[in-house]
Amino acid sequence: MHGVQLWAGMDPTLEDCDPSFEHYGAEEIPDFEGGPVRIRLIAGTGFGHRSPVGVTGPTGCADLQWRGDGNLAIDTEHEEHAVYPLEGAADVNQSPVGRGQLAVVGEAGEMKISATAGTRLLLIGGARRRAPLHMHWNYASSSPTRRLEARRRWADGAFPSAVGDDDTPESDPTPAP
Repeated sequence: MHGVQLWAGMDPTLEDCDPSFEHYGAEEIPDFEGGPVRIRLIAGTGFGHRSPVGVTGPTGCADLQWRGDGNLAIDTEHEEHAVYPLEGAADVNQSPVGRGQLAVVGEAGEMKISATAGTRLLLIGGARRRAPLHMHWNYASSSPTRRLEARRRWADGAFPSAVGDDDTPESDPTPAP
């Protein structure tokens, strides 16, 4: 079993939107074959398909599982791409990438991934971020002021609990300023 948590950077004009949560069953996620690879499109667009999972900008996120040895040629549609091996290893554009490494591919164009049966990769794509990003722990914003305000609000317990989450919220590892 794998657990991967992804955070998508939003356009700065959308950063103050209301929080939301969506759930989709496995049967709702596009699941198809591409040569020796089973492809599940988790979010966004890719391979001529669209996931029902909501995104706020150009995004693609796919779970790629090699059922046999072989290659997957991808005509990338997003501005930037990365590949993250969950099981096994692969060659991405003839460069080796091992489990737990993130290979940033960069520019759109054709990408070739070679792998053996049993390899499982996460393919991530989207628009290049042009606004600055200020991060600390669970806080990320294009504005350092908004990031600091979120830290203060979290420390004061001002964020509502997630629906169905009865656990005590985790504490920021550093005190709020």
